[in-house]
Amino acid sequence: MTKRIGILGGTFSPPHIGHLLLARYAIEEMALDEVQIMPCHIPPHKETTLPTEHRIEMLKLLFNDEPRTSFDYREINQDKISLTYLSMQEWRAERPNDQLFFIMGADSFDDFTNWDDWQNILDNCDLIIAKRNQTDLSLSMKKMSQAQIKKLHFLEKNIPTISSTQIRSNHQDIDFMDSVCPNGVAKYYSANCS
Repeated sequence: MTKRIGILGGTFSPPHIGHLLLARYAIEEMALDEVQIMPCHIPPHKETTLPTEHRIEMLKLLFNDEPRTSFDYREINQDKISLTYLSMQEWRAERPNDQLFFIMGADSFDDFTNWDDWQNILDNCDLIIAKRNQTDLSLSMKKMSQAQIKKLHFLEKNIPTISSTQIRSNHQDIDFMDSVCPNGVAKYYSANCS
């Protein structure tokens, strides 16, 4: 039986409410059978990354009670830079008959056509993109063909404007941390990553 599978990749340094809602809304609005959370090991950009073991533990806390979500550690298990197009090639080879969707926030989509071999990603899956207030979603679309644009699906619900970088910068604000890192993530972060 064909499944509709979402893949939510990222650094998750740390994971937050935006990631949780992105998975939840994608399941609801796109009728996904499941969402696989796929943390990267070494991001291709220069972003500061928390230790992998802490990111994994916080992801487990964040998604602990979330139905139809599970984890895919293929990028964590590779000792090299994590490139989405390679992972999606693997997913397509493993699931040739399923419908695959790579899930991303609008901020990531703005930069999508600068990713390594982004066209290859669209050869292997569709994109589910969350809108954020006051974000111009047309930046990447200007470089896409009509066939590629047809593989884009925009969620109706907005995701809160929050980033992992912002969390790392404001981690000593207890009220802020509790509001953006639920399910025990804020407490874990304060105890292990501050």
